Amino acid sequence: LFLKKPSTAYKPTQEDNGFNKGLLVNEEEQEEEEEEEEENTDVVWESDEIEAISSLFQGRIPQKPGNLYRKRPLPLPLPYKLRPLGLPTPKRLVKLTAPAVVSSRASMAKKVYKSPSFLVGLAREISRLNPDEDASIVLAKWVQFLRKGSLSLTIRELGHTGFPERALQTLSWAQDQPHLFPDDWILASTVEVLARNHDLKIPFN
Repeated sequence: LFLKKPSTAYKPTQEDNGFNKGLLVNEEEQEEEEEEEEENTDVVWESDEIEAISSLFQGRIPQKPGNLYRKRPLPLPLPYKLRPLGLPTPKRLVKLTAPAVVSSRASMAKKVYKSPSFLVGLAREISRLNPDEDASIVLAKWVQFLRKGSLSLTIRELGHTGFPERALQTLSWAQDQPHLFPDDWILASTVEVLARNHDLKIPFN
């Protein structure tokens, strides 16, 4: 008795064949859909865009026909720049733009008006004037540096050097300056100089 050895080879059934055919159909449909998507997503370049891209590698960008030299519109004027020409800048703006200059001038004026060397030099400059010239010629040049009490030393120096009339001219000029007079110091110095030189005259009734 011979026994037949069972076969291990697999024979596809009709169900398996149908299933395999279904898989093949699905794969073909997926491939067709992918091809359609690739066709739809393709970017279409225009001719001028292609020229622009190619010119990047050549070092220039092609210009479209038309006016190549277009003028840019001028910016609108700002309100604070509409000041007419020729008018001076307001003092407030000058102080804001140059605070260092203003402060330096103020500090210099504070140092000068009470400097003995400056006040004595002022008296010597007055004494060198011609007889027909008035002391106001020299004093007017330095009026911005003078304060109350400044000319007291100048008047005494004029008296010491023998110019009592110049001391009297200095007092007369100071009386016309609102920021210098009234001042008891220069008045007392003038009286002292005139008394020493016997030029002080007291009227008697």
